[in-house]
Amino acid sequence: MNSQNIKPAHGIELCTSIGRLRDIHDDWLPYYDSVYPGDPFCNLFKENLLYNKEHLRDAVTRLKENNKKVYLTTPVEPWTDESEQIVPLVLSAIEAGVDGIEVLNEGIFYMV
Repeated sequence: MNSQNIKPAHGIELCTSIGRLRDIHDDWLPYYDSVYPGDPFCNLFKENLLYNKEHLRDAVTRLKENNKKVYLTTPVEPWTDESEQIVPLVLSAIEAGVDGIEVLNEGIFYMV
């Protein structure tokens, strides 16, 4: 059985995550219903979408143009100096059209 014969149960989304803008490719994108942009677990990840507002906005726009649902996950443990950029990043993602936000840090939840 190949992957094209697999049909998810009604109402189930097939999701994936991407760390960087350049990771969005047409060779895998059609197989997924939704995408989580960025890597919430590693703030040292180079080009992490969760730390680049312009790249995040471009990623959300591109994914939405491909009819994908987009869910933003906030960083798990942002450093103190990074915390201030989380709220503008989340607001930018909302303006770009994210479908939902998963908050993994209670402090970030209260900031947003």
